[in-house]
Amino acid sequence: MSTVHLECTEEQAAIVCRALDAYMRLCGLGQFGELAFHWAGRAAVTVDRARLEQPLREFHYLVMPTSLAGYLGASYGIHAPEVPDEYRASFDLQQVVRHALHLARPESDRVGYTVDAYPARRTSEKHALAKCEVRR
Repeated sequence: MSTVHLECTEEQAAIVCRALDAYMRLCGLGQFGELAFHWAGRAAVTVDRARLEQPLREFHYLVMPTSLAGYLGASYGIHAPEVPDEYRASFDLQQVVRHALHLARPESDRVGYTVDAYPARRTSEKHALAKCEVRR
């Protein structure tokens, strides 16, 4: 198996981490409410979150099973059998990058009780955990 080595800045790695998180949540788990949260939270954009959530709720109803449909807070969990392994692999990669970025912070700036502080735990059945290090 070939490996890929990506060289980027810490800021670029943080962007990759956020992109993996969005991909996994939206495409893999069906957390469509994240879209409303993202757009409503942007200072440069004025969005009525309630108006944005209604079409998302309708879309949610169309694509999710009846037991989860219609409530934007309902989604699959990462271990649900309905979630393809590709999304677990993206979650694992996000965890690896997030933890490496956490360890790269000065110890005085680290918060110890966040998901960033814990090493990645493999959820993918097919893919091994990636390796990531921050070099100074």
